[in-house]
Amino acid sequence: MTPAEPLEPSPVPPGSSEQYALFLHYRQARRERRQRRLRIAASAFVAGAGLLTAVLFWTRHERPSVTARTIEPPAVLSRDSATSPAAQKERAGATTEAPGGPGSAPSSPPPRSSPRTPAPAPTPRDTGVMYQPRGRLTTIRAGDAKEAVFELFGTTIERRNGSLVRIEGMRLRATGRSPHHAQVEVAEVRIGDTAAGSLYWFLFGDGRLVAWGRPEEWAAATGRYQVEIKYQPNPSPTRPRTADHS
Repeated sequence: MTPAEPLEPSPVPPGSSEQYALFLHYRQARRERRQRRLRIAASAFVAGAGLLTAVLFWTRHERPSVTARTIEPPAVLSRDSATSPAAQKERAGATTEAPGGPGSAPSSPPPRSSPRTPAPAPTPRDTGVMYQPRGRLTTIRAGDAKEAVFELFGTTIERRNGSLVRIEGMRLRATGRSPHHAQVEVAEVRIGDTAAGSLYWFLFGDGRLVAWGRPEEWAAATGRYQVEIKYQPNPSPTRPRTADHS
């Protein structure tokens, strides 16, 4: 027999190298997936063990102690308190000083203190009446909304020199009709350009400002805008009524 000769690698058929590379890639991917599952399982096990440990620790520290009340039996406590000299002295003193016992004078109840009624706070009084500043007339224009004009000339209370001052606001006086508007309204307010204040009327048509002016200009305005309304401006100021504080 002839000595065995080393086996020569069989020639790789065409296309087998790609299949072998795909096989190696598949085996490597399978090994990586297996290792990934093992790591996930190990992490889940560690997290579960930590959570279980935390729950056990919390329940053990939150559980109320059941041995705090059984340190000493009730019989031992009663025997010690009966034979203790301090307890005997306290019992004797309580017997001699007990209310209603022999030789004790009846104790009178403490006098009741009558509750004090707090003094009412002084209410501020309106010491004067003022009128709207004249500068506000320069801020209005024809076509302004009625609500905006009433808000501009609204009633306010201000504190001046330590006293409250009431500033009179605009008041609606009458309603009428006109061929140009479905609803016509007239309001008036006093402007503080003089000591007594000057009266100004304001004509609104369908909720919009149409015109405004002094009492002597009212007749011309009603003819110009063909307004039929029962209103006549009174230039003389009416004396404001003051509340009786007596």
